[in-house]
Amino acid sequence: MKVFRGENPYFYTEIYDQAGALVDPATSITCTVKDPAGAVKVNDLAMTKISTGKYYYYAYQITATDIVGTGWYWYPKATDGTVITYPKEPEYFEVQDI
Repeated sequence: MKVFRGENPYFYTEIYDQAGALVDPATSITCTVKDPAGAVKVNDLAMTKISTGKYYYYAYQITATDIVGTGWYWYPKATDGTVITYPKEPEYFEVQDI
């Protein structure tokens, strides 16, 4: 995914049980965003529920002073330990200048 400075990236996740059905965790799903230097830009902020097992986060705006380039990444976390199915690993994205 490519994001330009001034834009708000859209982060999306899905959670399934072992039978393959979408499920909601007992507690919240949070989102963390880090830049290529490892600085935390978003720290465990709640994601918004779309429907059962589907969540998004769209509140962080890439600023004019944020690092341009690859190496940005985000990841969701279920605070009750529920396994996140997508993405399983941190998802990387690129920030570009306008």
